[in-house]
Amino acid sequence: MDSWLEAYRYVNGTECLVERMKIRDTVNSVPLLLTYNRVYRLQVRFEDGTTYSFGTFISGVDPTPTLSITQISFSRQAQLTYRYVTVEASRSSDGSTITVNYWDKLAQTNWVNFTITYLNGSIAYTDSVKDINIVQFLWNEANNETDYVVIVDIDHQFFGTSLRYVETLSGLESYPNAPSLGVLGSWGFMNSNDVFATIIILIFAGAFSAYNIGLGLFIAALTAGLFTYLGWLSIPTQLLAIVFALVFLIGIVISSRRGGG
Repeated sequence: MDSWLEAYRYVNGTECLVERMKIRDTVNSVPLLLTYNRVYRLQVRFEDGTTYSFGTFISGVDPTPTLSITQISFSRQAQLTYRYVTVEASRSSDGSTITVNYWDKLAQTNWVNFTITYLNGSIAYTDSVKDINIVQFLWNEANNETDYVVIVDIDHQFFGTSLRYVETLSGLESYPNAPSLGVLGSWGFMNSNDVFATIIILIFAGAFSAYNIGLGLFIAALTAGLFTYLGWLSIPTQLLAIVFALVFLIGIVISSRRGGG
């Protein structure tokens, strides 16, 4: 796909295209003839008419810019604001980063205002850009257990100022710690948590007949794993793995004997 590097500058209050150069894959630099000490906006225009903006640049004052195009991807569930404007908000798996992607295929965006609020309406973070048609907002200071509302307001040359995208991003669910069984006192050879959990496991194991002994051992091992996760039983993870492996082997032996009989 062909692409061009463009430089825009305001002339008598109107932004005008003053320089354009085709980008070639065989070189890593694109020469532009610009007037010294003037403010330009640099962007890449692709063959399909879409653009990628790099913001402003002052010729002869700012160092020669290195322009990198990062890929902004949308899922199939991305919300379309009207037909040609795509907005999507998402949250990282750990809940700490909120990402908002924006793409105006018409390249007629005046400005985009990005706001994150709490559910009560108070503002947690805000940012905005002007004259950019494809942009990615990132906020990496989110509390992973807090719900946030993402609001994107858009001023568009064609659609006007009525474009708004709203999305609620839920936080990760947290669970309270399991209650301590220390009130049962000390049992000398093991703590009260282990005694209580061991009794429950033995009850589960004894609830099955000799015919279902394989299932009973599996339920007992599963219960031991659950109690270890809750902190009610102190069993090393490696030992739990060995127990599950033995239960699995016992189940195979019992099944083969019944099949042979």
